[in-house]
Amino acid sequence: MRRRIRLSLISVLPLLIMAIFFGRLPLRHVIASSAQSAAPQKKLIHVGWDTPTVAYLQQNLGSLQDRPFDGLAFKLNKQVTLAFENRVWTESELHLDVLPQITWGRYNENFLLVWGQSNTPVNWFDDQQWAVIDQNTRLLSKVLQISGAKGIFFDPEFYFSDKAPNLWAYNATLYPSNSFDQVQAQVRKRGAAYISALQSEQPTVQFLSLWGVAIAYMQSNARPDVVRDTDFALLPAFLYGVLDGLNAGSTLIDGNEFSYAYDDTTQFAAGYEYIRYATAALVPPAERDRYVQQVRIAASVYADHVLNLDDGATEIEATEMRLQWMQHNVYHALITADQYAWMWNERLNWWGYDTTADNVTLGASNVPTTIIQAIESAKQLYAQQQPLGYDIMGGPDHTITVVSDPKLQLATQSGETIMPANTPITLTFTVSDPSWVFRVDIFANNIKIGETHGRGQVTVGGLTPGTYTLLARAMLTTSQHVTSNPVVVQVQ
Repeated sequence: MRRRIRLSLISVLPLLIMAIFFGRLPLRHVIASSAQSAAPQKKLIHVGWDTPTVAYLQQNLGSLQDRPFDGLAFKLNKQVTLAFENRVWTESELHLDVLPQITWGRYNENFLLVWGQSNTPVNWFDDQQWAVIDQNTRLLSKVLQISGAKGIFFDPEFYFSDKAPNLWAYNATLYPSNSFDQVQAQVRKRGAAYISALQSEQPTVQFLSLWGVAIAYMQSNARPDVVRDTDFALLPAFLYGVLDGLNAGSTLIDGNEFSYAYDDTTQFAAGYEYIRYATAALVPPAERDRYVQQVRIAASVYADHVLNLDDGATEIEATEMRLQWMQHNVYHALITADQYAWMWNERLNWWGYDTTADNVTLGASNVPTTIIQAIESAKQLYAQQQPLGYDIMGGPDHTITVVSDPKLQLATQSGETIMPANTPITLTFTVSDPSWVFRVDIFANNIKIGETHGRGQVTVGGLTPGTYTLLARAMLTTSQHVTSNPVVVQVQ
């Protein structure tokens, strides 16, 4: 169910991206990843069906310090915590006593996995229900504070066959006396209250929602007037409320689940731009600037799709093509993400946790060493600002074409990486065989800021203070493309 939903969305993504190029952008400017002296380092987080419980981690995480991640999602119990469950929780069932005993080691970017649903219908106007939810959420804040977790992975997707409990769908029967606008306003209030409760014990929280405003925009076929008929009609209002209630230092992050199974290098920047700007059409006009400036965007890698495991296959295809695809998507997810990239899997088991048995006995991982090496290599190349050495383009029957020539190298003309604000920056690029190239595009934080049909250099300007990842992409006479190394500059 989950796999089919996600891949159907990916199949229509090229149509959505086309909207960017037909004048639908309500705003268009490059967003600095940080206005501080240094940008946040990009991190790769694991989450999946093998997400372990805190009891399992307490017993075994010390022996699992060699996974290629900077952090991981964790569960409190076998079943993922329901954010809006209409039942009072206790501290003992959340294992608050176990959390201080976990040795996180090298994993210092961890997130509590929370399912943004309920197993019973939720009424946004029922104060008694929401008093219970508020009390429970304050316990989750205590979980974050004790565990040292950065925040929550909030999965709003609905998986029950009975559609009634889906609190993101607008239900006119449930609200006979309220218009859609009135329900949206109430949902926004609840969103602000939810994040306030989540910050009660841990004042700075990274709220990473796997789906953001873009899912409602996509389901409405880019028509804000029909969003009320989508499965995620009320999610945008909730996220606006979360944005309203954020403390200084807390962040709302769009998880960008659209990037799950990209099979073309160009999709990463185009998908980011779609989420950043096109979907802002749903945001109330007076607040679009705040939304665009403050919401951060993540990037995801769906390991099962890359490894050809998403159609029920059980054999892991660690072939050269699959490994290149994995390395490529991790590398470009890190380039694209404002801070967090995350990997989802279902058939892989990184931690040896048996979700059926739900015991604390250390199990075996089924992940081949070659996959670990591909991920580690991608992270190292990104950290060193080295080129990956190839682009990919989607091919037939769930394959890719690897484009490794010509080679493209990018640098600032001066060699400096600290630049004055609002001053033109001259970039130089070298191509191993210029005869293949008909245009070179320049990107800053995934947004195209210039192009040239000439040779050797291009000048861009107008960047405000902050940190920018610059890229060059050569469009070839063969209808293919190659991408340069990233160049990170600080504009002051």
